[in-house]
Amino acid sequence: MPCLDDNTFAALADGALDDATMTAIEGHLDSCPSCAEIAAAFGRATRSTSPFAPQQGDPLLGDRLGRYEIVGWLGRGAMGHVYIAEDPRL
Repeated sequence: MPCLDDNTFAALADGALDDATMTAIEGHLDSCPSCAEIAAAFGRATRSTSPFAPQQGDPLLGDRLGRYEIVGWLGRGAMGHVYIAEDPRL
């Protein structure tokens, strides 16, 4: 498989690829450090548009609980909130 172009990266990010194409792309990403690096950078760049991205006004956003830093939320409901945290030492 040739290296991925911009349209393929966009379709990958949108989840608009069929299973066979995804399998081929995953194999290519495993063997092509250049495309893997671009895919990782693209993932980091689009992370802020994720439903799990930090939201303005989250009361704990940026706070630390022990060694963990609150970076976003996973869900909210009538009984509480579930936050995503990162361990900066890992």
